[in-house]
Amino acid sequence: MFQQVRGWNAGVGGLAFLGVLVGMMAGVLLVIVWYNPEYVRVASQSPGGLAPPETRLRPAFLGAVSLVVGLAIFTGTDGPNIHWFVPIALGGAPFGMGMVLLFLSIQNYLIDAYLIYAASVLAANSVIRSLLGAAFPMFMRFMYSPVGCPTATCGIHVGPGIATALALICMPMPFAFYKYGERIRRRCKYAAEAAQQLELMRTKSRKAQGEIPSEGKDAVAEKSETEPRTYHNTDTGHHSDESSPATRPPTRSTSDSERDIERQ
Repeated sequence: MFQQVRGWNAGVGGLAFLGVLVGMMAGVLLVIVWYNPEYVRVASQSPGGLAPPETRLRPAFLGAVSLVVGLAIFTGTDGPNIHWFVPIALGGAPFGMGMVLLFLSIQNYLIDAYLIYAASVLAANSVIRSLLGAAFPMFMRFMYSPVGCPTATCGIHVGPGIATALALICMPMPFAFYKYGERIRRRCKYAAEAAQQLELMRTKSRKAQGEIPSEGKDAVAEKSETEPRTYHNTDTGHHSDESSPATRPPTRSTSDSERDIERQ
């Protein structure tokens, strides 16, 4: 766009991504300074020290809005009659910040939601993202040069406008998943199984820390000592209980044992 319409060379045209770079750095800084401490605070107040996975979607609220705003500004100001600073700084910076916030938020949400299946989910996410990245360049030229609309006049607005429309359609998704994410996860086979495994690990951890009483070796030994023993009489074929003195088998005294030793 900047090379074909504004006449920039390849080297100068690459500098147009500086606005996106500044926005990405601002997004990372915002996550470190604001969202991570907020997540730690929510996790410390949650049972088991783990916040719900939907807590990870809070950065996506700002990211979704920032992405749409950045694309909209870029769409309306990318013409050659407007100074280059406006689309690069005012359009590229919000786009870069929104992209980072959305990417980190969604990645963390998938990890917390699927836990033991996190590697598979992230791999599937990467495959889908790569397929879309490979497919878009196939029709990107037609987005910027539609029929009856040259690139230099209105094509440069149509292409980013389509991207803005797609971003606007997807903007409510983080808010929807934040509100209904728990219900959706309960209906998902793998997410529900991961939640059960997490609850099982929490229970084992609480037992190990002594928060939940469990029957150990001492409790089993004490139980075996208190329970009456049952004996079997080989002559009569009857069973007798240790608690009954009348049926208890005879025991040999110490003197009888000593006499046996002397005889030997």
